[in-house]
Amino acid sequence: MAAAIYRLLKQLDDAKIHYHLARHRPETIDVTITLVGKRVEISVFDDDHIEVSEFLGTEDTKDEHYLQHILRQEKDDEEKSREYFKKLTESKIAGETEQ
Repeated sequence: MAAAIYRLLKQLDDAKIHYHLARHRPETIDVTITLVGKRVEISVFDDDHIEVSEFLGTEDTKDEHYLQHILRQEKDDEEKSREYFKKLTESKIAGETEQ
């Protein structure tokens, strides 16, 4: 992994692009860069291959009401997912007891 990650970091340093390093999986080092209008997530794997995800968007700012809207929506989505998996688990258990 060393060669690919060092090559990437050198390229970013040479381009004077600020980055953040993180580890979310044992087989990768993740590099996040933020540019105007986009965020780029780069995963460098232990076998030296690289995967890149690009997220495009505007840099419009919103107020706190918009943040509250996002948080409510996320909470609602999480509750819906929890209910769905609960019903799925219950139906699976009911199907197993019938057999």
